[in-house]
Amino acid sequence: GSVGKTGDVAKDLSDMSGILFRLIEQRKPLALKAMLDAGADVFMRNKSGSTLLIEAAKASDIDSLHILISFGGAKLINHPDYESNTALHYTVANDDGITASFLRANGADEGLQNMYGLTPAEGLTLHKGGYGEQLNF
Repeated sequence: GSVGKTGDVAKDLSDMSGILFRLIEQRKPLALKAMLDAGADVFMRNKSGSTLLIEAAKASDIDSLHILISFGGAKLINHPDYESNTALHYTVANDDGITASFLRANGADEGLQNMYGLTPAEGLTLHKGGYGEQLNF
């Protein structure tokens, strides 16, 4: 019967998401490309709101970044996680100049601010002790 069919589709999509994020972790750009060629959503997110591109940037995986950008373009490059950090925020924070340069060359916006109002050059979070106040979210 057709009972539970929509649930099955949702389950398939969430399984797909897990697989794609694992391919990034395991540095398997060709498998990643095959999944995207087959129609996987290049804009999918993990639990923290990270895109595949953000995770690839954190891992300094230029091969996977190249593939992801060919599918998602600059819109994907600047797509933030739930704290409004972009891939460029993470690469600059990790002192990863090569990946940061690659992202900039492909349209990463250095002016985008995260939830703390910080651009990639300013960091991911406010440095403790700067203003004598604790921020609680």
